[in-house]
Amino acid sequence: MTFSLRAIQSIALLLSFVGCAGDKSARNISFAAPKMGQISRPVIENQGIKVGDTIELFIMEDSSFNGVYKVREKGDIIIPKVGRIVIANLSVESAQARIKQTLESSQLTSATVIADRISSATATAVSFEETPKLLVYLTGKVNRPGQHMVAVGEGDSVSAYEAVLIAGGIAPFADERDAYILRRAGGMSRNKIHLDLRSIRQGKAPDVPLVNGDMICVPERRFAL
Repeated sequence: MTFSLRAIQSIALLLSFVGCAGDKSARNISFAAPKMGQISRPVIENQGIKVGDTIELFIMEDSSFNGVYKVREKGDIIIPKVGRIVIANLSVESAQARIKQTLESSQLTSATVIADRISSATATAVSFEETPKLLVYLTGKVNRPGQHMVAVGEGDSVSAYEAVLIAGGIAPFADERDAYILRRAGGMSRNKIHLDLRSIRQGKAPDVPLVNGDMICVPERRFAL
């Protein structure tokens, strides 16, 4: 069988077109296929710290600051002898840097801070309005006296010094050593529990856990005439 030159050219052109189309389809398929190890997954370490997250701190120069801290509803943690440090929306590395700066500005000459997020609040976390609360009253030489509703996580407790910090801390001329708690004892009577806030702040005395309805009184310092 013989073919004309025109027929041979037409067949060659058709085969070339089919081959190009096949190559193009193959290229499209290969580009669409995901490569192993490149599938994006959420990584908790790269997410900003959220309210409800739990952070563990280790300070190499002073172990009294070590502990597990829960990020409170205002986005902060409260460290004894230091007070509030806002770390919400920061990365863990940025939180370390802020805690280090705070410690070095008021407590330590040099601070080596290691922070680790050991649990993270989920999208279904309980809101502040739904969180159990402790009713505490503060009076005397505190910056924000009055009634305070303090959120309490499951299995957690609120201490006296922590409540004072929540109330804005000690006011000038306060007598930290002679503070006290008035706790209901039945009926209208209350028991008086001595509270040395200075020793607690310095880590020399244990803090006192509060119960609902406790009243913390911080008297004014007496000056000798």
